[in-house]
Amino acid sequence: MPLERNDQRLTRLELESLRNPRDQVTLAEKKKKPESVTTIALSDLELQVSNDFLKARLAVPSKKMVGEVVFFSKSSLVLSRIRNTLLDTYSQLPDSDPLKGHSALSQAVAYANSKGVNVSSSVSSIPEEVAALLGDRLLKTISKKRLLMAFDTREIVDGIVLIRLPSPHLLGAAFIRFQELYESPEFAGSHFSMKEYQAWYRTTTSHGGFSYYSDWAGFNVPDYVFAQFQTMGFVPSKLESILLESIGDRTKPFYVIGAVANSDFWGYAQHELAHALYYLDPEYRSDVDTIVAEVKTAQFENALV
Repeated sequence: MPLERNDQRLTRLELESLRNPRDQVTLAEKKKKPESVTTIALSDLELQVSNDFLKARLAVPSKKMVGEVVFFSKSSLVLSRIRNTLLDTYSQLPDSDPLKGHSALSQAVAYANSKGVNVSSSVSSIPEEVAALLGDRLLKTISKKRLLMAFDTREIVDGIVLIRLPSPHLLGAAFIRFQELYESPEFAGSHFSMKEYQAWYRTTTSHGGFSYYSDWAGFNVPDYVFAQFQTMGFVPSKLESILLESIGDRTKPFYVIGAVANSDFWGYAQHELAHALYYLDPEYRSDVDTIVAEVKTAQFENALV
């Protein structure tokens, strides 16, 4: 009758694994029970949830994957909060946002990063720029017709055109080259590509990433910049083309402002409106100059720079 195995003794395979450290992980993985993974499928986003990770896969309507983000944490509670942040944001976003899944994922990445959670992505190793690069990649797959539906353009005061878009990424991607052609410390008044601008912008951030779309929530651009953009040979993107078409052909002085159509909209819109009024209204500009002349602004200006 064969002897029963003593649980304290090692098998030959286990003994060999001790002699070769590289095999120990393999053996441990073989013994580990498969981890339970739950899948949540949304129209443009797929989530895979387990006790150790949360994986979000961003897809286009054809189901082709655009990119993915993985959140790692030993705390299932933290992962649950990230998941809830993503799903709650998604449920509150309007269907007019063609980047709805991306917008929700952006909020989850920002929340996770603020909590020190390990964020890994197929597009960048810098968490702060993950959403920006994913969004740019996704924009290339969306038709101009679909993007046009997201634009809310109206002339709120004579000569002041307000453009509202449902997400910071859409707004930033539409305005970035117009805004920076106007007042970038590096590129104002000169021709530049998005690749060149992104490379420079990374040198200005503490994390070394391109986080422009989440850094800025409002935009303001005077009329002559749009003429510059076209005469200097910029090739407009789909969003830039729609913005130019939204403005139309104008002969009188005008100013274009932009803000995200969310709960903070009026605060940002009023700020950008002040820029427009300063440019268009001589009386307003004179009043502002008089007030500012009485205030010591050097320290504030240094902080802004």
